[in-house]
Amino acid sequence: MIGEWNRRYRAGDRVAGSAPAPLVVAWAKGPGDALDLACGAGRNALWLASQGWRVTAVDGAEEGLALLRASAAERGLVGVLAVAADLEVDGQFQIGVAAWDLVVISHYLQRDLFARVVEGLRPGGMAIVIALLDEEGIGKAHRVRPAELRSFFTGMDVVWDREGDGRAEIVAVRRRRVE
Repeated sequence: MIGEWNRRYRAGDRVAGSAPAPLVVAWAKGPGDALDLACGAGRNALWLASQGWRVTAVDGAEEGLALLRASAAERGLVGVLAVAADLEVDGQFQIGVAAWDLVVISHYLQRDLFARVVEGLRPGGMAIVIALLDEEGIGKAHRVRPAELRSFFTGMDVVWDREGDGRAEIVAVRRRRVE
């Protein structure tokens, strides 16, 4: 799949270089430390950096990361670290424990990643996730079933949860510890 994305970026696919996801713009209040997983050419990472976030943007497609680096340089954004890693390969990128104020995943689905995302959020940290929705319920591998996305964030405060128009969206905040 990474090879296909590299080919698309070489062919001029700049989808990820377009405007940030409206959900990210609406909810990401910073600054802080942000992680953009499966960032592509960095549309969300670039916007976050322009808002003062320190962003680590991770993707397996080197061509997308090259576009991200070039766009960051053109805009004078120094708060973006682009990391090449295949998220499906154990050990290529470690999310860390309580390392992030914000984790963004937009239009990428890897079910076993969500537990690490939750663990990687600092208390009060936020996950913003947008996934394609399997509205027909036929079990498409890269689409979430209705109500599935919410199931990955039990124990968190869900402040936004919407399904429709082919997408599932969630904004969830890791609870602060009560001492």
